[in-house]
Amino acid sequence: MGWLPVVSASHGANPGTNPVRQTKDGGHSAMMAYSRPFSDIAKVGYGAVMNEDSRKLPFETRRLSASDAIGYRDLRLDGLRAHPEAFGASWEEEATQPLAWFADRLERNVLFGGGSAGTSELMGVVGFYVPSSAKQRHKGVLWGMFVQPEARGTGLGPSLVARVLEHAMQIVEEVRLTVVATNTAAVRLYERAGFEQYGLERRALKIGNDYHDEALMALSPLRPG
Repeated sequence: MGWLPVVSASHGANPGTNPVRQTKDGGHSAMMAYSRPFSDIAKVGYGAVMNEDSRKLPFETRRLSASDAIGYRDLRLDGLRAHPEAFGASWEEEATQPLAWFADRLERNVLFGGGSAGTSELMGVVGFYVPSSAKQRHKGVLWGMFVQPEARGTGLGPSLVARVLEHAMQIVEEVRLTVVATNTAAVRLYERAGFEQYGLERRALKIGNDYHDEALMALSPLRPG
């Protein structure tokens, strides 16, 4: 998502059996009135991004399973290597993990992937997590989003966000995320999907001697009160 990585939604926090960093309440997020059906908001966001780029490649999105472990591992490591500031996890931490570790993550967690229609190649990925605490189960976390450079501007990013929200609206009241504050392209993507920024965590990540601030964003409510 220049630099247009659609990355850093709650930086690739690793829920379930692969816990890595999550900020504060497990995810991460402003309150906005959800006055229109989600399908309408998704269409608005999709169209806004598609109009920015003349490339309109056909693609498909789907929920991933353990059988997608190879493609997911490769895509995940590409993101960690190319944009370390966008993830709480690091390439060094995950590159040494066996394939079974990635398969287990896919089996135990909700992740969606997308790529060219009619192929199994993954060009983008995003995860969704609901905290286990009874007091936090009303909100979910969009995390670990990454889209390959060649797929940016095609509408794949908005489609992946839409898949998460479609899934989330059945089980939670709001969705939260964090995104590195300097990634304005990703921030705009989430804003078009209806997210609003409600805070800023300064010096959220430290990579070497450099610090990175993170914008805290949320979409709420997903369901009528």
